[in-house]
This record gives sequence, structure tokens and C-alpha cells, in this order.
Amino acid sequence: FVEALKQQHIAVSVRHSRGLDKDAACGQLRASRSSSN
Repeated sequence: FVEALKQQHIAVSVRHSRGLDKDAACGQLRASRSSSN
């Protein structure tokens, strides 16, 4: 599915699981914010 979107030049972001607890989710958000700055 991701490849089909990329072929249509649609920006795609794939989330990777870092666990099921809230700290894992917060870490993923923090990582995405710091990489975009």
C-alpha cells in the first residue's frame, strides 16, 4: 500500500511500534519532532 502511494507522489509516513504504553507513544512523537527541526 505504501509503495502504491509513493508511486503517485503522495507523502507517506509509516509509524513503527515502540511498545504499547504511553511512554512509547510519547517517545515516537518526540523523535519525529526533533528530526524535523
